[in-house]
Amino acid sequence: YYNQIEVISGIAIQKRFHGNVIYSLDTYQQKRFEYEYDGFRFYCFLDGYQEDDDTIRVFEVKATTSKKFIDMHYKNDDKEKMSLFEYSPQGILMLQEDLLGDTSGEYQKKIEKLKNRLSKEGRYVYDISYQRYVMENALKTNKKVKYYLVVLNSEYIHEGLYNEKNEPIYGDDLVTLIDVTSLTKKMMPIVDHDIEIVLQRLNTLSANPVDLGIHCQRKDSRQCKFFPICYKDIPEKNSLFTYMGGHNGFKDDDGVKHDRFDLINEGYLNATDIPFSWLKRQNNIIQREVIESGIPFYHYEKIRAGIAALKYPIYHLDFETFPCPLPRFKGEKPYSQSLFQYSIHVEH
Repeated sequence: YYNQIEVISGIAIQKRFHGNVIYSLDTYQQKRFEYEYDGFRFYCFLDGYQEDDDTIRVFEVKATTSKKFIDMHYKNDDKEKMSLFEYSPQGILMLQEDLLGDTSGEYQKKIEKLKNRLSKEGRYVYDISYQRYVMENALKTNKKVKYYLVVLNSEYIHEGLYNEKNEPIYGDDLVTLIDVTSLTKKMMPIVDHDIEIVLQRLNTLSANPVDLGIHCQRKDSRQCKFFPICYKDIPEKNSLFTYMGGHNGFKDDDGVKHDRFDLINEGYLNATDIPFSWLKRQNNIIQREVIESGIPFYHYEKIRAGIAALKYPIYHLDFETFPCPLPRFKGEKPYSQSLFQYSIHVEH
């Protein structure tokens, strides 16, 4: 499905912009740029590249949906809730500042979130920003260069059309273009700084321990390859990560809030390492008591209330779904929970 998204995006780009369009599932058939700096070569392969007489357009395809960006809001100076992105007359998602020139209120705070490569939206922006960095150093042109993220349209509904091979037929509006040209320009100092850090580390090759943090991207698809080494001293069972809501931190007896990673870097590895009095959340208190006593916790009143609320016959419905990136059946949207198996048992 993910490969198919790239192909569908390439076809949609071809229809919208015409000109010379290059896209391929084979990385080595994609448009490639490279430049050398300080003895190292930096290169990028582009999911989509289009060029005409006046403009070069770069496309980075992501298997996420437009909802992630449409749902980003900020409050303007009048405390009104505003969308960070709006559709242009051409149907392209654009930042408010590029479309309407509005940067009031909390707008810049949201932009900073987009510039953070560790945020769920910022990771996509960072990828195409790196491509811009390489291109600006490798390509000398007088043409205008535009940069776009290509994502699935969260509002697209499959009409239920299929070809002779029983494969779904999708409209061009299955994908949404997001113009991030101005945003990637703001990212250039950040990428340049990160490049210098990478070069410094390559030149020194230090194996000294580093502080743990959100940059490790724990339990993420982009989790650091050195995670098993850096986290080897953290117990698999009943570590500080065990506490529910631990990402919100812990307040000490003076009311000072301590970040979970700061505590781990200071040696608080086990759940029992932090003082009991620092646990302010009821769930954490229950967890600590269970860990220390070894006695399971049961909320008998809730269990009795739940049983008392049961009315016969009871229907036991079991089903399996698949959040398919591309809608498979009529009426589905991208990432709809597509049902493929179910059973029901009746208890009298």
